[in-house]
Amino acid sequence: MTQTPHFRVHGRLTTCLKAKVTHIETGWQRDGTVVDMGLGGARITLADPAALGDIVTLSIPTERGEDPIVFRTLVTWSAAGEMGVTFDVKSVATARALVRLAGRLDPDEALARARAAH
Repeated sequence: MTQTPHFRVHGRLTTCLKAKVTHIETGWQRDGTVVDMGLGGARITLADPAALGDIVTLSIPTERGEDPIVFRTLVTWSAAGEMGVTFDVKSVATARALVRLAGRLDPDEALARARAAH
């Protein structure tokens, strides 16, 4: 399992997951890619990221046609082409989403996808 160097409480797993970001206040939606994530949050690449302090949902589709895995998040940093979000770690919905996602991730496959994307 490869981890991105970090300064966070929780480590990060390198991923390459397609995602949809929806802005809670304005309703805009953008496609992006989750490039790393951990228990506390994720880094997402997308053409036009949300602003610092915005609330967005991060929706990750499933491969078996089930409902997508959805996180309500806070944008904690934003730069050209990417942004970082934190999860509401006290939320039951977040805990359920993380469990669903963990059951879907194979760390070796995630690393192979990330390498292939670059």
